[in-house]
Amino acid sequence: MAEDFDHNERALIMEKIDLTEKMLREMYIDQKMSQAMIAVNTGHCQQYVSARMKQFNIQARSFSESSLIYNDNEYHKPLTQIEKEIVLGELLGDGNVDRSLNSPNCMPRYRHSNKHAEYLDWLASQLPSLVWGRTTYCLHKAKRKNGTPIESYGKVSMVHEDLKEIHDNFYKLRYDEKKKKMLYKKIVPVDLEITPAMLKHWYLGDGCCCWGKTRHTSNRIPKERHPSITLSCEGHDNKTLEIYMAQIKDKYGIEFRMQKEGDIIRVENNSIEKFFDVIGECPIECYRYKWNYKNDPYSPAESVIGYIKNYFQEHNCVLLNETVNNYNDKLQYTCECGEIAEISFKKFKDGCRCKKCGNKKIGDIKRPSFESIKELFSATGLTLLEDHYVNNKTKMRCICSCGNETTKIVDNLKSGFIGCRKCAHKKEPSK
Repeated sequence: MAEDFDHNERALIMEKIDLTEKMLREMYIDQKMSQAMIAVNTGHCQQYVSARMKQFNIQARSFSESSLIYNDNEYHKPLTQIEKEIVLGELLGDGNVDRSLNSPNCMPRYRHSNKHAEYLDWLASQLPSLVWGRTTYCLHKAKRKNGTPIESYGKVSMVHEDLKEIHDNFYKLRYDEKKKKMLYKKIVPVDLEITPAMLKHWYLGDGCCCWGKTRHTSNRIPKERHPSITLSCEGHDNKTLEIYMAQIKDKYGIEFRMQKEGDIIRVENNSIEKFFDVIGECPIECYRYKWNYKNDPYSPAESVIGYIKNYFQEHNCVLLNETVNNYNDKLQYTCECGEIAEISFKKFKDGCRCKKCGNKKIGDIKRPSFESIKELFSATGLTLLEDHYVNNKTKMRCICSCGNETTKIVDNLKSGFIGCRKCAHKKEPSK
């Protein structure tokens, strides 16, 4: 089987091996591979393999024969302890172990967004005892708020008997009111012993590292900022979460607190370093940002003054102060117009600037459009020669009704004085 995953094209290109009769007999009869295993290794679906076997008159094995071969097959290896911990860690997040209602067979299924698709291949490499199928692409009907399509990639393995016990601990049959039928619903058990590997894969699968952009709680500027390190807890109830938080605190010294939403727990600021010491280094590049707990992206200079300086620079101004203690402190800066002025950071963020820029802004708002000035000149019998308007005190070249070229001020026209010097007169008031 050859598999090439192209993230730029957002598609899966997989070489499908042509199934000849000789190849099928060798794989199914001599090597005792199942139809599903043949499908995985040749890039076809299981239905295609079954159809080709019927075409070549290859008799399918009975259930009892398959069971005997399955238990002795070299492809079937028991899950190691670390593999079980990885599966459990993924289940604590948004991973799944699927099982149909009428079958004891269980298989893990994982799905991630297109930018994290390489994580699926890495995850499969960490679970070598499972036989994995190819990565599949899915374009969802729903779209994001900005209108872009939602794309995702999924990976599923063949069934494995060691997953049945894990499934039974995590899933209970419940009646789904929406679908009107019985379904397995994930309910996290309370007696799980959390290990570093489980904590790491919980964070990889459903954790988040987020830096807030601003603070609205007070006008004081804190000297130190911390990211929000959280774990999503879908399928957990509050009692289970409290047990897990207490267990993790006792074993590793990591303190959590429950968010108001109830389905998210957050690592306390004083435990962030311990948390990352316990789970270890980031294993995959696409999730590197989740380990970015030391570098504040909104404070590149690793200080609040650095964040404020950068904010001034982004708005074409230069901050001259070296320290700041309060949002309302007067800060000296060079404005984009070149003037040196003082302003508080709070007012600067609200859009205020120096007096010169303020007057210009007011002038731009009050200044009439060039088209309206042109209409004013035409209404008084003058032909305007200028192509822009500055203000009502600026002389503007025009041609008088008598043919002479002259200059006029808009204020004079509004006051009623029209014509050139030769034929200048004040417009008579209307009776």
